[in-house]
Amino acid sequence: MSLVPSAFSSSIIAVVFSYNCGNYLLDALKSIDAQHTQPDRVIVVDDFSSDPVTLSILCDLPAHYHVIYKSSHKGVLDSLLAALSYVYSNYDNPIISFLDGDDIWHPSKLACVVDEFVASPTASLVSHGYNIIDASGRMLHNYDDQTLRNHWHISSIPSISVRSETLKSDIANFRGVWLGSAFSIRINHEHFQAFYSMISRSKFLQYSHQDQPLAAFIVAFLPDTTFHLLNSELFSYRQHGCNTSSSSSSVSSALFSIQRSTATLSLCLSLYNLSPYVFLPEDIYSNLLLELSYLRFCYTRRLYLAICCWPFLSFNHWTIKASMFECVRLLICTFSPSTFLAIKSRKLTSYIPFNRHKYASS
Repeated sequence: MSLVPSAFSSSIIAVVFSYNCGNYLLDALKSIDAQHTQPDRVIVVDDFSSDPVTLSILCDLPAHYHVIYKSSHKGVLDSLLAALSYVYSNYDNPIISFLDGDDIWHPSKLACVVDEFVASPTASLVSHGYNIIDASGRMLHNYDDQTLRNHWHISSIPSISVRSETLKSDIANFRGVWLGSAFSIRINHEHFQAFYSMISRSKFLQYSHQDQPLAAFIVAFLPDTTFHLLNSELFSYRQHGCNTSSSSSSVSSALFSIQRSTATLSLCLSLYNLSPYVFLPEDIYSNLLLELSYLRFCYTRRLYLAICCWPFLSFNHWTIKASMFECVRLLICTFSPSTFLAIKSRKLTSYIPFNRHKYASS
């Protein structure tokens, strides 16, 4: 099959994932309507919401919106498949940008992404930087955000081809690349059908994230295409409730995040194992899965099992700094996992100014 779309398509599709988002959904949709470059179609996939505010918003959308109502709650990856099935039944080689229903795109997001695709005929994925806001929309900043550091590192690579391969490698190895509401794709219908056939019956489908498996498929099976990372903050990730991205404030939300991450890792690994182009070190995913088990043991106070995992991870997976941090996690979780999570969440959501130069020099 053709690995590179034969021609640029002017069709720009926005896909929004909705599940009990309430008024956050209205903010997300307003951010689409405020785009300098408007999409040709907005697809909203609702994952069987029960929230009256969400349902009311979905019933009152403009004509260029298309809402897909799912008959049961099957998770965001299933929503992705539903959206892409609709898109590829109606458009050829579109640019598709994704937005979670509680996040916000910045006004120049689509314009910048489309410009990058136009300038790069071989591009199959474009992502970019971000900032973080709280439930009320107030800016937050992670004082030691490794993903931001990694974005700056990739952006500093002068060679376009090396930058693309580094981005692919970092996605494959889960080394801090933000996808979610940041990434956009351009693949053809045949590529989507191949992706669909590989994952649609997976036992991990319901709990997996949607972004990493799709990116993993493109890395694994479209090696002649290129990945691009824009050195601009073009969306705001909203932290609220269980939606906290590595800074869960309760044991229940932390355990749910671990369950989702485990499903995502397992699904991505199954895709890479099918690829004739990608060969990952055997310990990469086994270490990541062991780390998730270790975290689950900490938060459920199965401390003997957590202590058994710690030496192996310390010598084979964590840096010295990370190992020291895990000593603190293990110690506090001995008495109260919820206390540790509350402290960690407060530190990760400090209201401090964004220091671009700090990350440029890291």
